[in-house]
Amino acid sequence: MVRSWHVYKEPEMSIIVRYEDMLDDTLDIVTQVAEHFELDSRRETIQSIVTANSFERLSRGRKRGDTDNKSFFRSCTSGNWKRCLTSELNELYKDIIGDFLIEFGYEKDKSW
Repeated sequence: MVRSWHVYKEPEMSIIVRYEDMLDDTLDIVTQVAEHFELDSRRETIQSIVTANSFERLSRGRKRGDTDNKSFFRSCTSGNWKRCLTSELNELYKDIIGDFLIEFGYEKDKSW
């Protein structure tokens, strides 16, 4: 499904946002999204959106990386899913989505 969105996307009506990029520079990415869709992109507006939806607020005070596996807001870190897989699940993921992860730049090869 993601491949089809990528192939058939209409650039003026869509924007690709990677979770890792959001973690690296949330303000900039949210600003890009707002500007792309011609929404209010003033710094104070974007800052209020980012603050209202921060991991710390949504997780009730936890910091990024402070993992709670029972929470929907688990850890707010990139790649943490790898540490949660058993070796059997890891191999299954490689078989099912390994090529996809490489194609979209999430992995370099299947050595993960």
